[in-house]
Amino acid sequence: MSTVAGSLTPSARHVPAARTLVLVCLVVLAGVAPVSAAAAAPATHASAASSSTHASTSSTSLSTHASTLSTSLSTHTSKSSTSAATSTDAAEAIQRTVVLDRTPGDTERFRARVEHRIPADVESLSLQVPARATVVRTDGFRKDREADDGDWYEWTGGSRSPSLVLSLPSDERTTVRRAAQDESGLTFVETEGWALVRVPGFSTRWRSIHTGSVDTSVSVDGSGATGGAIAFLGEYTERRREAGGQTLRLIVPAAADLDAPGTVLDTVGKAAETLDVGARDERVFMIAAPTDGVDWAVGGIQTGDADMWVRDSASLDDPDSIWLHEYVHTRQNYRPAASAQWTVEATADYYAALLALRQDRIDFRQFRLFLARGQEPRYADAVLADPGTWSNDAVPYRKGALVAGDLDRRIREATDSRGSLAGVVRRLNRHDGEVTAAIVRAAVADVAGDATASATDRYVETEATPSPWDAETHSAVFGTVPAAFVYRLAGGATVAGPYRNATLDASSVSVVPGERVAVNATVENTGGSAGTYNATLVAGGRVVDARNGTLPAGESTTVALAHRFVEPGEYTLSVGGDTLRVTAREPASPSVTDLSVSPRAVSPGENVTVSATVRNDADSPGERNLTITAGERTVATRPVRLDAGESLTVTATVSFDAPGEYTVAAGDASATVSVRAPTTRETDASAGSGPGFGVAATLVAGVLALGLRRL
Repeated sequence: MSTVAGSLTPSARHVPAARTLVLVCLVVLAGVAPVSAAAAAPATHASAASSSTHASTSSTSLSTHASTLSTSLSTHTSKSSTSAATSTDAAEAIQRTVVLDRTPGDTERFRARVEHRIPADVESLSLQVPARATVVRTDGFRKDREADDGDWYEWTGGSRSPSLVLSLPSDERTTVRRAAQDESGLTFVETEGWALVRVPGFSTRWRSIHTGSVDTSVSVDGSGATGGAIAFLGEYTERRREAGGQTLRLIVPAAADLDAPGTVLDTVGKAAETLDVGARDERVFMIAAPTDGVDWAVGGIQTGDADMWVRDSASLDDPDSIWLHEYVHTRQNYRPAASAQWTVEATADYYAALLALRQDRIDFRQFRLFLARGQEPRYADAVLADPGTWSNDAVPYRKGALVAGDLDRRIREATDSRGSLAGVVRRLNRHDGEVTAAIVRAAVADVAGDATASATDRYVETEATPSPWDAETHSAVFGTVPAAFVYRLAGGATVAGPYRNATLDASSVSVVPGERVAVNATVENTGGSAGTYNATLVAGGRVVDARNGTLPAGESTTVALAHRFVEPGEYTLSVGGDTLRVTAREPASPSVTDLSVSPRAVSPGENVTVSATVRNDADSPGERNLTITAGERTVATRPVRLDAGESLTVTATVSFDAPGEYTVAAGDASATVSVRAPTTRETDASAGSGPGFGVAATLVAGVLALGLRRL
């Protein structure tokens, strides 16, 4: 069984017309004053799964893109279904499990068993099944209403483990507009021996006090594999490769005819290492789709965050490498407006050719001819920023790729190869909000100056078309290999704050609010020329620290990055593709494990030393106020802060004026001091204060820390 876990409430992930668009909304019920969590008015939440694809056709080296706009109404957003689920909310998430399998005796439909675990604070829940799905069984759900884009089913409120079983069509078709005619073919399919299907997504609405997310896991019952957005059902072998901070999974069906799966991983792995545009997913899921007997409409598809399939017959030694094209799509993390829609396929096509050239899979002549397609007369009237002027679907791939390459060349010339188009794409990936043509221009200006950005105006806002450059120019501008940076965590982390200053060597760290976590990041220039690096530390999906500098080719350096955590929660710190898990929780409560007095028997007025040992047995730092008492009197109070597994001994001195038995205590520990009557008294006994009174105590200035040990 193959399983992938993630959250059904998607993050904003770019696609033309939006790979996923997330709208955040909180419905607040009437109230005049804050109330406790137990009595708080429930909020209404909703989420919608994204359905979007990038597709590439192999027969004509043409790519097309299709997408479905999805919206989400939710008080929380979290990772999409193609990445491991991580909740930063204290409240428990709704758990959804989707199990896929083939329908016995039916090669036209597959099944999806959809199970839920609903937390106690959820009062109501409804989900919308895909329009293409037929609900064949429900347990704890009833149909609420019908809709053209999929029927809604309502949780009946009985069992908190309701489920549905869906039947979905295996085959999906699309139409590609090539030149003057439209051609139709398959994008997903089932045969007698195997199926390549799209994982269903669900829109969800619920009413609760705390719960703000739906975490989902997708698996295959029987032989098969899934990355969360695409699933293969049938016999297969799997190969993996670690590259560029990513795990590349290559699924090779038994029915596929893939000559060199290792070469595919080599090629994509090198691209992962050298494509310096950011937006690396932890895992990339790839399927070599069987070609024999299948009427594929396209040469490959990328959907979800990082799921893709490519025909098993696709060549790697081609400027229009579909393996590289679809991989580049996994590294695009922005949401383009119509005026910037061209950039998605343009950069995927251009970088596929450039990466193939860098890997010596094609020569410069092939590379130049590939870009020159953008000069064909049928694209002459197209304005890239205005999709309404595109005569066919190939415009962003052909003319767009040529313009992307021309911008790359101009940026390198203007910056002496310290900058490149990668810097522009990196800025688009980091942009918060919709990317417009103006945002693209601003990114070019930021990397190479306004004069270079003027080329964006000419070739994006008008019908003008650039010309491809020659080999001599390429050698002078691009060099052997431009600067390319690899960012990695150097290992270990330093935690500093009021509780400790410690160096931890672990893949996960526990801290308390107020502590600062610092890491060392190594930056290596794996390219062939000097360039400017930008090492960033990302926490919670945003950059929290950054260091910039210039690094010669082949050199490496180490930079320090840090972040202070102020709220409890689960976090992931990342540098490049490396991650460090950080758990921020409220301080633990250390306990008093021992209390001793010395001497145990004294005369009135004689000092007694009290020693209280405090230990933190938790796996995170802790604090408490330590109070030492003698009878009903407080002898000393001091704050104690301890690291995990650390102990501390606090000492104080006490004296007693009158004979008697005195109990000295701290926390749950106590000891008895006997004060003996003097053999000769110079005053009447009534002058004393009697047992339990007249205690004089002073806190010894020194504090001795014992048994310090980090767990």
